[in-house]
Amino acid sequence: MMQPNRSFFERKFVGGLSMSKKKSGVKTFFKVVFSLVLICFVVAVAFGVWLWQIDMPAGSADDGQKTFLVESGEPVRTIGERLERDGVVKSQVGFFFLAKLTGGDSIQAGKYSLSPSMKTSEIIKVLSSGGMPTETVDITFLPGGDKFMAREALREAGFDEVQIDGLNDEAFAREIRSKYPKLFDGWSFDKGLEGYYWGDTYEILLDNGTKGAVNKALAQMDKVVTDDLVDGLSKDGMNFYENLILASIIAREESNFDNQKIVAQIFLNRLEIGMPLGSDPTYIYGAKLMGVEAATDLDSPYNTRKVTGLTPTPIATPSLNALRALAEPTPTDALFFLSDDEDILRTATTDEEHQWNIVHYCQVKCFE
Repeated sequence: MMQPNRSFFERKFVGGLSMSKKKSGVKTFFKVVFSLVLICFVVAVAFGVWLWQIDMPAGSADDGQKTFLVESGEPVRTIGERLERDGVVKSQVGFFFLAKLTGGDSIQAGKYSLSPSMKTSEIIKVLSSGGMPTETVDITFLPGGDKFMAREALREAGFDEVQIDGLNDEAFAREIRSKYPKLFDGWSFDKGLEGYYWGDTYEILLDNGTKGAVNKALAQMDKVVTDDLVDGLSKDGMNFYENLILASIIAREESNFDNQKIVAQIFLNRLEIGMPLGSDPTYIYGAKLMGVEAATDLDSPYNTRKVTGLTPTPIATPSLNALRALAEPTPTDALFFLSDDEDILRTATTDEEHQWNIVHYCQVKCFE
C-alpha cells in the first residue's frame, strides 16, 4: 500500500527538528572546548602563582649570610632539604622543581655564601656558578670514640645533620663494603658504621663531604689492619665484625695493652661457656643509644650484665692495640677481673675470689 505524501507543513516540521539537533550538538561541542580552555587557563594561572610563591625569598636581608656546603655528587633533593632546614629557601619541593626546570644538573660542589633574602631561582644560579675555592679541614676521630663523638667531630668541621645522616645511605654502604671487603666481613647494612670511624686526624676537602671523611678513615683502617692481624683474629672462630665488636668492648674496659691481652682472654673464656660478658661500658652505651640514665638493670641488648654473647654492634671504634690484644691474648683461666683503686688489674677464676678482690682492693672505684 502506498504511503500518502507528507504535507508541506509536515516536511517543514520534520526538517526543522533535524536542524535543531545539529545546532544543539555544535553548542555542546563549543561548551566542552570552552570549558577545557577555561580549565587550562585556571591551571596555568595557578601554576604561575605557585611558581611565583616558591621563588619568593625565605627571609630578609636582616637574616644575614649563611655558609652552605654542596658535596661532590650530592643529589638535588638532598640539597633542597638542607636549604629548607637552614632557612635559606621556603620549600625543598619548590627548590627541587625549579632546579630541575632550570637545569639542576649544573649545580656544582663547593662552599657558598647564601642569603635567605635571595629568590630560589637566584640561589640556584649561584649554586650553578661554582663555589669559593676548595677548602680543606682537619677532622679527628678519637681512638676508642663512639659514633656520637664522630658526629660531633663532623659537626665541628662544618657539616650539618642531613649530611651526617647521609652516611646511612645504602648505596654508600654497598660502595665501602665492596672497597674494603676484609673490614666488612660479617657486617650488614642495618648495623651502621659504629666501630669504623678509625681513630686518627684526617685532612679532607670540604666538598668531598662526610663520605669523604669516612672513606679516609676506612682507608687508614684498611692499611693498619693487616692481613696477618685479620688471620690472627680469625683463630677465635669469629668473623672480623664480631672481633671488632669484642675489641671495642676491650678498648673501653682497659687502655693498657698488657691488661687488654688478659681481658681479651677472660672475655673469650666467658663466651666459650655461655657466660655474660658483664661489661659495664656496654650498658652505658646502651643507655646512651636510648637517651636514658645508665643502670645495671637496663633492658637493652647492649647490657651484657643481662644478656649473653656480643652486643649487636661495636660500642666504639677499637684501638689497634685492642685488636692486637684479641689476636694474641694472654693465656689465663680467669673469668673475672677488675681495675682496683690503684689501677692494678686483679683477676679471679671464681666469683668468691672476685668478691674478695673487691673487698680488699676496690673499695673506692667499685662503689662509685
